[in-house]
Amino acid sequence: MKHIYLLVLVMLTLTAHAQNRTVYVVKNDSLAKPQPKINSDRFFDNLNPFAQFAGSIPLRYNPVYGKTNTSGGSTATHFLPDGLSMHGGVGFHIRQTVAITANSGFDWHIETGLFSVPVYGSAILNIRYSDEESIMLQYGYGRAFAIGHGNLWGEYQKFRVGYVMDILGIFAEINNYGYTWKDAPAMSSINFGVQLFVFE
Repeated sequence: MKHIYLLVLVMLTLTAHAQNRTVYVVKNDSLAKPQPKINSDRFFDNLNPFAQFAGSIPLRYNPVYGKTNTSGGSTATHFLPDGLSMHGGVGFHIRQTVAITANSGFDWHIETGLFSVPVYGSAILNIRYSDEESIMLQYGYGRAFAIGHGNLWGEYQKFRVGYVMDILGIFAEINNYGYTWKDAPAMSSINFGVQLFVFE
């Protein structure tokens, strides 16, 4: 009987000794350190692709405006169509309000016989006064090259104001080509046209 008690005591001692273990706690630094917050309101996060296409008609003064014609009446139009202009540009916009674009196209003027290719950058301000309607202001600056007239080129400037309904708009603009032509101190035009905006 004593041998049984002794055997039980030895077993309890061994069991207690086996459970006496050192526990190591491994610290995970990645969990302990707070992760930096990503600021989604940064300036460049608000930039989105943008494209603009415009077609317009240059106007010239009617030299016989107000004079009587062969039928005894007077001419009714102050200005006459004088060619065709087609421009396109791509760039970036912020909330469809501010945009910058790189542009090119062609301007054909019948009376002067000039075919010009402007290459310019522009800044656009789209002032909204309702969900779908806005007033658009655009300024462009670059170079204009007269095709077929040697090295004729000048500093090109565009001033445009328009009314935009969603992505379509109408506008009036002044174009200054920066080079002289015949008797004119500077080649320029007044255009009226339509434009299309493609926002992404």
